[in-house]
Amino acid sequence: MEKGVLITCRTKEGYNVKAIREGTKLGIDSFAACMGVTRKMVEMWERGHKVNNPTAQHLLAVAEFHPKIFKNIISKITTIKKVIR
Repeated sequence: MEKGVLITCRTKEGYNVKAIREGTKLGIDSFAACMGVTRKMVEMWERGHKVNNPTAQHLLAVAEFHPKIFKNIISKITTIKKVIR
């Protein structure tokens, strides 16, 4: 492989999860928590494994096209969880 060649990996659904995560400016652990999955699952998605969870697919779509809205949604969910506890 040539030096400096960037390889992007997309899931079967067409998501470039690593680029989406980086667009939200979240680390892998924070992104996993926001998505409601484990770090390992995010790592698998970033390597191109299928995203089986329909809710995660919707969140990825929002995060891909509207990262600020994604972070706003996640912050509201986090606030609601704190209130419920």
